[in-house]
Amino acid sequence: METLKFRIWVMAFTMMVTAAQADDRAILADGEMAVLSGRTGCHVVMMTEARDQVVELDVSGLCQLHRDSTGAPRSVEGPVGRIFLVEQSVPATDGSGDCDTQVQAVAVGEDGLVVAPNTARVASCPPFQWDEVMFLGVF
Repeated sequence: METLKFRIWVMAFTMMVTAAQADDRAILADGEMAVLSGRTGCHVVMMTEARDQVVELDVSGLCQLHRDSTGAPRSVEGPVGRIFLVEQSVPATDGSGDCDTQVQAVAVGEDGLVVAPNTARVASCPPFQWDEVMFLGVF
């Protein structure tokens, strides 16, 4: 029942942000989290037993959760809670073969979603595996 409620909530939010193009989900201990992106930006939606929450990220364009080598959303436990990385990448315009990749961390803590205050920019192209420093160092 909770999964159905979450999907309905995400669909309603998707209609509100218009043209959301990604539904990238992670299962949490007491609920679910989704990353939605489109013309209105990148948003993280969380629904747990305790609360529903939506936050907008500074990452622009189509974004997604960073994933491990099996394709599952990757997270690391940190001082502010379970930390996920949201990433967005496009080919660099200088013809170098590099990418313009933006990364912003979102933690799921006791008080809900906590967004890292800064966005990292790197020239790497996915797929790649960030080390734990990337997860922990952004807070």
